[in-house]
Amino acid sequence: MQTKLNETKQMQKLITKGELASLLGCSEWTLWQMRREGRLPPAVRVGKSLRWRPETVEAFLKKEERPAQEFDPVLCRRSEAAVAGRNFGDRPKKEGKRKKKGRPTKAESVEGRKA
Repeated sequence: MQTKLNETKQMQKLITKGELASLLGCSEWTLWQMRREGRLPPAVRVGKSLRWRPETVEAFLKKEERPAQEFDPVLCRRSEAAVAGRNFGDRPKKEGKRKKKGRPTKAESVEGRKA
């Protein structure tokens, strides 16, 4: 009886998918995508549900931990354009009449018949 009591004390609460998603700061959908790609620690199946052991999740987070990188404007395309001194909104406009997309209006079709 004493050993079962000790085992129960040692067992920690398993982490649910919602708790793991909030811990990682992502949605449950992203969590399932990560699991499908094999980027999550192994889970324990309890009935139809999946649960994660806290120590497994902690080890996973320590393994995945990386130092934050400083912002490098060369890595960002928009920033690279800003460093070069141009904006994406300042593209030269094409001269001439633009062809409209879609179905012509009645006035445009009548005008086309006259020409």
